[in-house]
Amino acid sequence: MKVFEVADLQQLWDETVAKDSIFRAAYKAVRDRERAFPPSLGLKIQISECAIDAGKRLTFRDRIWSHDSVATGHPGREVEKGFLKPLPIPDRPRSHLSMDFITDLPPTGPSKARYLWVIVDRLTKAVTLECHYRFHGMPRSIVSDRGSNWLSRFWKRFCRLAGVTQKLSTAYHPQTDGGPERMNQEIEAYLRAYVSYVQDDWGELLPAAQLALNNRESAATKISPFSLSMVTTSIPSASRNRKSHRGIERKAELIAYSVACRRSMSTCKQ
Repeated sequence: MKVFEVADLQQLWDETVAKDSIFRAAYKAVRDRERAFPPSLGLKIQISECAIDAGKRLTFRDRIWSHDSVATGHPGREVEKGFLKPLPIPDRPRSHLSMDFITDLPPTGPSKARYLWVIVDRLTKAVTLECHYRFHGMPRSIVSDRGSNWLSRFWKRFCRLAGVTQKLSTAYHPQTDGGPERMNQEIEAYLRAYVSYVQDDWGELLPAAQLALNNRESAATKISPFSLSMVTTSIPSASRNRKSHRGIERKAELIAYSVACRRSMSTCKQ
């Protein structure tokens, strides 16, 4: 049992009084239908997001706002205001990639790796957590943030020799590079659910995580990355069999399906 000193009790009392005064002032502003909260409260939320329910309780986005609610530092989840200009939609899979790192992970495997390199195909939304080059070759362009690893002379020289165009995004602007950040959240959620108690076997779960993420429907293309990859890669093989009507019909069907997916991506917010 913790024994509080007089100074601690006084600090707790002062914090409680401060929260209560902010709460009462915010309640009064919402009740009186003011246009905004008083600047002296230091609230980073809009008064339009607050309301008083039938029980005379102050609510914030349909949640009851208590005295202990941390409303002064709420970051908000609205879409960033401003002109959105997403990246052009790629014309073929695996030609334009986006990359990011998940850092500060528990050591795993014999090499005690602590970083996970996440590669996302911008067309099919397929994620690669292990080797990419031996299966798909080099892309045309790579979208990444402005981390020191992407700005190093080694990486710039490597991209120049490989003929890869570097596209660096702006910090805190998910309009350009928000896809990898969102994929990082999904990967972390999967590993968090299946990792062991000591959390040192996440490296062994990467193949299963990649399979699960690529086998589900994407919100942008309305199809799983696996299915879209099979559609786009099977088009050239169908074109070789020109004498077969079935091959021609199959080719037209796959092309139409691929065009529909790209049209769905163009209407979806990246």
